[in-house]
Amino acid sequence: MHADAIDPTAGFLAMDVWSIVALAVGAVLAGAWAMSRGYGRDPLGALVKWCQARGLEFVERPDEPDVVGTFAGRVDGAEVRIEVSRLPHRKLTDLPPQLTSISAATAYDGPPVLIQPAEWVMDVEGNAVEGRLATGDPSLDERWAVYGADAFAAKRVLTAAVRRRLAEPDTELLSLLIADGAVVTRHPGIVHEAAELERRLAVVTDVAAALAAPVA
Repeated sequence: MHADAIDPTAGFLAMDVWSIVALAVGAVLAGAWAMSRGYGRDPLGALVKWCQARGLEFVERPDEPDVVGTFAGRVDGAEVRIEVSRLPHRKLTDLPPQLTSISAATAYDGPPVLIQPAEWVMDVEGNAVEGRLATGDPSLDERWAVYGADAFAAKRVLTAAVRRRLAEPDTELLSLLIADGAVVTRHPGIVHEAAELERRLAVVTDVAAALAAPVA
């Protein structure tokens, strides 16, 4: 090639280098964050490793002292957020003082709707729940309890696609909060096992996608 000719791959090579650098910096930051708190082989360290493998980046939250760590990014086209927070004023002292939240963005912008197993009498933070709504679907009401201040909002959320997803066995014992443009599942303690993280991620992303789908 002539010395003065433009190399058509130059821009891509530069982009690749910067992408590698950015990924390396993100990995270093996440690792430093975990190490600074003394985590390595414990549950939080395992969660950090899983987030990195899933391409989720560490997000600094200096404005939120009760947030232990936040990771965010896109997974299979969905905007995902994983967060571990402290609960210093736990209602039930026998539960872990941390809460793991896994969320997927959705277009829903209505009032909050909580969906959790029918036999639960409290939410995952140990708070009493009131205002259970009748969905008109006996099979759904037998397995799930739906809470919200607005019955119309619950009807908007419980589309046929969402009901079908809730009927799947992998939704067992999950709590789903649909609010503020996201579908969130929360669990006491630090969720760190890869299979459980994948299960929860699949449920929230599927429900978020079902909410965005045309009503059948």
